[in-house]
Amino acid sequence: MMLKKEENTRPKRVINSRLAVLMLIVILSGCGKTESDETRSLEQIYAEDGIPVRVMEISNTSLHSEMSFLATMLGIQETTISSKIADKVVSIPVRVGSRVSEGQILVTFPKDNPQLQWEQAKTAYENAKKTYARMKNLLASGDIAQANFDGAETQYLVAKQNFESLKQLVELDAPFSGIVTNIIAKVGDKVNPGDRIVTIAQTGTMIARIWASESEVRRLQVGMPASIIIDGEELTGKIATISLCMDQARKAFQVDVHFNNSQGKIKSGITTDLIFKSDAAAQSIVIPRRFIRVNGDEQYVFVANNDVARKVLVQTGQISGVNVTIEHGLKPNDKVITEGASLLNEGKKIRIVD
Repeated sequence: MMLKKEENTRPKRVINSRLAVLMLIVILSGCGKTESDETRSLEQIYAEDGIPVRVMEISNTSLHSEMSFLATMLGIQETTISSKIADKVVSIPVRVGSRVSEGQILVTFPKDNPQLQWEQAKTAYENAKKTYARMKNLLASGDIAQANFDGAETQYLVAKQNFESLKQLVELDAPFSGIVTNIIAKVGDKVNPGDRIVTIAQTGTMIARIWASESEVRRLQVGMPASIIIDGEELTGKIATISLCMDQARKAFQVDVHFNNSQGKIKSGITTDLIFKSDAAAQSIVIPRRFIRVNGDEQYVFVANNDVARKVLVQTGQISGVNVTIEHGLKPNDKVITEGASLLNEGKKIRIVD
């Protein structure tokens, strides 16, 4: 029953569509109508007076092209400190927002873990250090041979390296100066090797990282401006790097945009819309896309040439919303037919109405 009903309504839709076209024709052709027109058919009126059309005169303008991406904000230098051993967190002597210096301790673990043998390594290092200092003095006074000193120095350096390696396991420090942007674990948590604990970043300059498709990346270039909105304020940055290789997992190219963040308005880790805007070349021809007709691979418009319609093939360029640039085909002062084009063919007589 539903199929039958749909079939019955289809002719009505076609009739309604035709009526709409006829109404437009009547409205356009009614302008300047005389009594003698009433005795003529529409075909006669079109043949003698021309098909009524409306036109838009072309002029040069500019078109704003816009691309939008979802970006993740990162510090210009950013890293997350992860655990290297399986143990319990003893302390995290920093908090989110803390400024830290290179080498400052961020996380500590117990030193009595039997697997680490902390005390043995510490004792060996301290003894080797004392021996090395004593042998250095003896060498300077000529009381020992160079070979004896070299042996003591080697033992000292090995003991020092072993102890510092253990220290790096139980005391995690900052690899560079920056700000603590995130603390993932808390004191007392049992963590495993690789578990994330603290993130630090240099935030004076922030990176908006996006992933652009192959077609999108062709429209981007280093130095191109971009903008984001943070707390209602528009901030402007520029493309710093564009990857030359496609990320095979994402099937996209990494693009990094740098923003000055000296006032600390941009927070690391947030996501925001990143907008690229560019102007079309100067003296561009811009028209609404709806005026362009398509037949197979052809794109064309009808142009009023005195009282005749001429079919003009066009090549389109940048698209922005309802508008598009015309790269070839039109020139300033051309009159593109905007209404009545569906009735036209090449060379048809026309009559321009207001």
